[in-house]
Amino acid sequence: MIHDRAGMQPYTQQQAENWAGLGYVTFVADFFGYGQGILPKDVPEAVVQMGIYTKDRALMKSRAQAGYDTLIKNPLVDASRIALIGYCFGGMVGVEFGSTGVPLAANVAIHGSFADHPDGWAKTVKGRFLILHGAEDVPYPLEKVALVYNELRKAKVDFQMEFYSGAGHGFSVPKNKDEERANTQSIATTARFLREIFGD
Repeated sequence: MIHDRAGMQPYTQQQAENWAGLGYVTFVADFFGYGQGILPKDVPEAVVQMGIYTKDRALMKSRAQAGYDTLIKNPLVDASRIALIGYCFGGMVGVEFGSTGVPLAANVAIHGSFADHPDGWAKTVKGRFLILHGAEDVPYPLEKVALVYNELRKAKVDFQMEFYSGAGHGFSVPKNKDEERANTQSIATTARFLREIFGD
């Protein structure tokens, strides 16, 4: 799992526990350095941390690879049955890491912060994609999502999408009833998607 732009917040642990509660080994990659005391306290700090990686996609990919390599060393993990779930910034990481050809069975973007992905990035993607997005996402509107799914279409990657009316960016930390509904539906859809791929 890749956290959102706010880093390793308390709700990040809750999100991880949700997936673990469904029976999956869940590892959250610490992108920003929470272990070294880095935890954004507001949006400007989060933007700075996220900007380190949006400006250096090679660094982004190497950090994701380090998390992946750590996960697959776990004796409970089957390296042929790995899913990446990314929230916000993590959705962007999922696209970038997926473009390396890493053998992911599933790649899930929950209100992904899609931006500036190179043309043809999906040609080397393995596994299936699931995109879950708020229809009222202002910083990452449907036009930006279209750039992602059009690349998936061109590369003939198996993908699914859901858009949630009334939901803005970051609906996994709901701010209103529409986002509560979107969050609930996104969890249910992801759980179903993972069951389709991995079985019960």
